[in-house]
Amino acid sequence: MHAVPFHRRIFPWIIAIAFIAMAPAVVFYTSGYRYDSKRGKVERYGTIIIDSQPSGAKLRIDGRSTNKLTPITIQDMAPGSHSIELQLDGYFDWKKKLDITPERVTFVDHVQLWSKNQPNFLFQTPDTGFFSSPKGSRILLTNASGTAQALQFTNIPSFRLSSTTPLSASIPLDSFVHWSDDDRYALVESSSGTTDLIDATNVTKSLQLPEGNYRWDGKMVVGTNENSLVNITRNGTLSRNPLLQNQVDVLDDVVLQEIENHSSFILTAQDQPGKGYVLPKGNWRFWQKHGDILILRDGSRWLSLNRVSGSESYHSSEATGKTLQILNQKKNDLALLVTENELWLWDFLTPPELLYRQSNSLVDAFWHTSGNYIFIATHTTLSVIELDPRDGRIWTDLAKFDQINGISYYNNQVLILGENEGKRGLWNLKVTSS
Repeated sequence: MHAVPFHRRIFPWIIAIAFIAMAPAVVFYTSGYRYDSKRGKVERYGTIIIDSQPSGAKLRIDGRSTNKLTPITIQDMAPGSHSIELQLDGYFDWKKKLDITPERVTFVDHVQLWSKNQPNFLFQTPDTGFFSSPKGSRILLTNASGTAQALQFTNIPSFRLSSTTPLSASIPLDSFVHWSDDDRYALVESSSGTTDLIDATNVTKSLQLPEGNYRWDGKMVVGTNENSLVNITRNGTLSRNPLLQNQVDVLDDVVLQEIENHSSFILTAQDQPGKGYVLPKGNWRFWQKHGDILILRDGSRWLSLNRVSGSESYHSSEATGKTLQILNQKKNDLALLVTENELWLWDFLTPPELLYRQSNSLVDAFWHTSGNYIFIATHTTLSVIELDPRDGRIWTDLAKFDQINGISYYNNQVLILGENEGKRGLWNLKVTSS
């Protein structure tokens, strides 16, 4: 019987010792721990997930190229603050400093890269008044005399102006316009107190409404006039229902009543008779119901009310703006408010957040369809703001004009009414690839 060679007898022990020695390091590595040679200690790393639209952007971290393209996941990011930069030919760079936390995932997955394009001139017009529908598919243009026209755009098979319709109704430059959900009809409220119902697709279909306060309720126009609740169909059929004493407006099962001798209003619900919620001072009327939130309007003042469950009380928030533009997404309850020189973001539950203020007048602002960005126009510059507040909101200037009178967004295009290089009219600027 031959003796087992020494090296064969010791080999399994070597393997076992090596395994015992390496096992903690393997466990540490798979658990996210790394040795930081600069700090001279072992740290648990974080993960970052980066994506962009369009994809294929070059990724730079802390000023150094990674030779990687979006989308990408990096699982061995050292904790701390890191500069993240995305670059793509033909697009504006994106750059932010983000904090990486051990054992946490940092998401950078909604980055929209904006195209470096020049505005395209669509057609000439002397109009300076611009009223866009919420979806951007229709625009009312008007001038100092009130002469108006309606524009319709399509994205089939590609973006283009599909029709121009002169309107019989007059639209003053200082009008307040409230569109129907399908972007076809508009309630045009002038500063003189008159309200017109306009069909933006038919030159003959405009109707001056009786004096009163009007709003959209689904496909119906609803208003209050001479102690009556007025319902008007889109073809102009009008019906009246008398309001009870002290009632000034009704929306579903909620009633707005005037408190005698107090020049103020109280909100009551049919399921809680005898109880009510006193509103702030103002000539309030219902504007619309957005989910569970009631929105009321008094000129340029806005009031949101969210009822406390099982109570006659409401969470309330008040804001000011010449326009209110609601983001139509189920995941967010947000609105833009534009004043003469400010832009505010409002979630209807808390006081509005100031996004922008300047000494000169602000022209307009418009949502990007993602809800993550806002287009904003001064009298000479079209810009876009990213709402992600980490490391400050990114502000990108997209185009310069001699004069801007209005903007909207439709099918990856920003539409601009203004003057540039001696041409006055309507322009489009393609800002995204899809």
